[in-house]
Amino acid sequence: MSKSSETLRVVAIDSATRAGGVALAERGPSGEVTFLAERPHDEDRRHAETLQIAIDECLEAAGIDLMQVDGFAVSIGPGSFTGLRVGLATAKGLALATGAWLIGVPTLEAFAEASLESLSTPSGAVWVCLDARKSEVYSGLFGISPAGVERWLEDTVEAPGAAAQRVGERCRLEKSGMGEVLLVGDGADRYPDAVPGAAGLEAAPVRPSLENIAPVRAVARLGFALFAAEGPHDTAYLAPAYLRASQAEIQLRERLSRPNRSIEKVGGPA
Repeated sequence: MSKSSETLRVVAIDSATRAGGVALAERGPSGEVTFLAERPHDEDRRHAETLQIAIDECLEAAGIDLMQVDGFAVSIGPGSFTGLRVGLATAKGLALATGAWLIGVPTLEAFAEASLESLSTPSGAVWVCLDARKSEVYSGLFGISPAGVERWLEDTVEAPGAAAQRVGERCRLEKSGMGEVLLVGDGADRYPDAVPGAAGLEAAPVRPSLENIAPVRAVARLGFALFAAEGPHDTAYLAPAYLRASQAEIQLRERLSRPNRSIEKVGGPA
């Protein structure tokens, strides 16, 4: 039996951002995706405190046992370092314990997929711009057409103005009638002067999304699609897409690069 002809259940996990959550979804043989239960993330608490509880609540609400889950789809970044580690570790542990498959879903692509219903035109682009702290943003650009979502720029972490400039240059390569550019994510709120205004998008207007985009359902849909196209990802080697080194790694590199001053000179004048 092919993967596309089976009825599959997946637990989707998004702990990459504050808009995260858990969803339990089912895809039938026709390809239609039905959501059986969903729990948004409690922004006042840490993912480590709520993630397993949310998974259990979704399963209980749908009357499904954990062993009846076929796979786990998890957002793998970029995003919060701690959130990504918690989400992926939880998904890996549950996949190994149950024998279910595991799929890693790029976070910014999930945001783009989740924002399709917010577009006012059938074609255009979605610019996902998330606050990465340290005066930087996680940025990704996706073209939108009736055929679906197409990646236009690879995910980066950079200064808001630099991200906006790259987005503007890429969009100017498209036809002038391409439609609007929908700006999604908290990067525009965090850097209001640098993000929308610096793009210089003559080809299409930038319209910030007025809706709070929660991508966990998109993580489930993309998880099903990736599994059908590629099969399961390697549970042992699947890793978060941090895009930059953690502060701990930076500090370690700095320490290792310093000359060792603790070694005293051996010997001396006779």
